[in-house]
Amino acid sequence: MRRLSLVVVLMIWGLAIFPAVYAQDSPARPPITPQNASQLSLINTLGRGGVRDAEWSPDGKTLAVLSSGGIWLHNMDHPIAEPRLLTSQAGSTRMVFSSDSRWLAVGLEDGTIHLWDIPAMSLAFSWDGGDVPVSGLAFNADNTILAGVNGSWATEIDVITLWDVTTGNIRATTDAFSSEQVAFAQDNSLLIAASDQVLVWNWSDGSPETPETIIELGGVLPLDFEFNRGGTLIATNDMHTVDLYDLVSGEKYMLYENWLSAYMNCLDFSLDGGFVAAGSPNGGVYIWNTTTHEQEASPRTPLYVDVVALTFSPTNDQIAVFTSDGVLHLWDINEHFQQEIISGYSGYSNLLEFGLDDTTLIAANSSGSIVWQWDISSGQLVQLGYGPQYSTGMGMIPYIDPITFSLRANLFASGVVQSGVVHLWRPDGEPRGLLETNRNYNVLAVAFNDAGTILAASTGDRVFLWDTRDGKSLIGLIIRSGTAAVLAFNPEGTVLTVGLWGGTIVLRDTATEDRRILGTMEGHTGTITSLSFSPDGRLLASASKGDESEPKYSIRLWDTLTEETVATFSDHTDMVTHVVFSPDGTVLASSSQDGTVRLWDVATGENLAVLNMPVYWGKNIVFSHDGTLLAGVGSDDIIRLWGIPQP
Repeated sequence: MRRLSLVVVLMIWGLAIFPAVYAQDSPARPPITPQNASQLSLINTLGRGGVRDAEWSPDGKTLAVLSSGGIWLHNMDHPIAEPRLLTSQAGSTRMVFSSDSRWLAVGLEDGTIHLWDIPAMSLAFSWDGGDVPVSGLAFNADNTILAGVNGSWATEIDVITLWDVTTGNIRATTDAFSSEQVAFAQDNSLLIAASDQVLVWNWSDGSPETPETIIELGGVLPLDFEFNRGGTLIATNDMHTVDLYDLVSGEKYMLYENWLSAYMNCLDFSLDGGFVAAGSPNGGVYIWNTTTHEQEASPRTPLYVDVVALTFSPTNDQIAVFTSDGVLHLWDINEHFQQEIISGYSGYSNLLEFGLDDTTLIAANSSGSIVWQWDISSGQLVQLGYGPQYSTGMGMIPYIDPITFSLRANLFASGVVQSGVVHLWRPDGEPRGLLETNRNYNVLAVAFNDAGTILAASTGDRVFLWDTRDGKSLIGLIIRSGTAAVLAFNPEGTVLTVGLWGGTIVLRDTATEDRRILGTMEGHTGTITSLSFSPDGRLLASASKGDESEPKYSIRLWDTLTEETVATFSDHTDMVTHVVFSPDGTVLASSSQDGTVRLWDVATGENLAVLNMPVYWGKNIVFSHDGTLLAGVGSDDIIRLWGIPQP
């Protein structure tokens, strides 16, 4: 849910720049109509995509950010400058720098491995892994060999290939069962962390193709493997135990065991291999000496919050810890001194890494919207441009879902999960107040009326209405027949439509004090996922998950006066996520998890056009106010703009 809310924020960001996009060329671009909808074509994309991973080059000069839109290279001497894009990298799954920072290896979902020469910004080699996603990459010590693992959770055998970086030729191949990580040891043998075993493959001395088992992990399936830099130690974490294996002597050391409460969810070695640390959801950080196997003094966060990422400094005397409340904790391991920096956002981090010295940290949040650079000495935060940040003046709102925007009132509204509170703020981050529902429930839906003067929010069995001009509560509506999943006002703001989980649609009067029920629409058999009024308010479009008793992923058009279904559209093959009318009401657009956006003739029900998103699925769509452009955001967090080609 958190990820979806941030994607909607990204969508809103696209809307904020919509006027600038279409104002330049709309005179020559006609509105989208039933007559020309089949001519729609993609004219632009906005955004760099959701952050999936990031890698800092060993020389500290380049930060590579793997996003759903490609690989972006940031010059860390000028971090705010526009990054460079490595082309043809959409669908990337893994990446790793060589130790000399010259090469960047990128693994793709289609099994291809690309080797980029970073100084030359050129593609050196492209290797085909056989249509199986790349799940692991590693360079050997002198950067002459790249190991690539092609496999996934669905494949029983993972293929490991060693590529010659100089010639591009295959040096060796082998199979390994369910490989999780690969690394090269000091003797140039390849170490493979696979399932409940660690395997060694002495490929360079002519040994058999089948790797030799060097250590069994006691039959457990660790959640995390970590090799030290020299490939002599491996630490494993299966949540309840942390074990250290000496790969030279074959000895095993149990560092931690707790089967009742505290468990571990992140793991890291110091650069010199002298320490290994693990973080816990209870706010604890555990540090062990890898020589004595004794636990060092273990820091603890002031609040018992989830430790989501940790890393050692290059000098091995500090440890940085990022917690789910958006706080960066820095501990001096020897003096046990703690420093805290508010990061400006909450959530899980898929990157936390020091630069070449102890003064800079990079972090990216796994919800895919922000990459931050911290200057530790000054405490300053620099955003590297992945998605907008909308703050309340007190940092990012944690766990927001859903979110909505009023163009006329220039307001954002978001519900906070498990608090029953709705925040209002301006696009520039200025907080406009908190709206209390007095119920510690999830806020499931929020909606403005067209003028932006009334805000509705659902907490399941209740819908609350506020006057946004003074923050006063108008009334609380009790929903007796089900859980309110989605909300929509008619254009005049006099009718609030409530879509229920059971498939019922309820019309409530908002113009009079009694807020009476005006009507009920029955027909859908699954949760209502989206509602949209036509510009004149006469028609209502609804989308539903459905079930086997009706077209499963159906869209219905309702006459709001007769409360009867006037049309049903059912060409989508997966859940419909959003429906919206064009400004003139002649075209209905729908987005779906089947990865398509469809346009429908409202008068005839004809499917006018199918727009394909080269992603997993579409999340949200909206027309520009003059009807010349249609914008859609998919699961890759890229906003796509479609319009009629200009003459």
